[in-house]
Amino acid sequence: MDAIYDIFRDFPDSGPIWMEAIQGLENAKTRLVNVLELHPGTYFLYDSRAAKIIATAIGSTKTPVPAR
Repeated sequence: MDAIYDIFRDFPDSGPIWMEAIQGLENAKTRLVNVLELHPGTYFLYDSRAAKIIATAIGSTKTPVPAR
């Protein structure tokens, strides 16, 4: 059975907020990328069995360049 990984969003002022749990490391990594594309920010995957963060992802909103 695949392990369960937790996805957290990390806010600079208030700290991490749990978002969801995903079964399987590859599934969790894929979901992390999807979430990051939809809602840019700072996220991490947490492995509760090992009690450690195993991946971090940071994304920002893209500012469009004004047309001339």
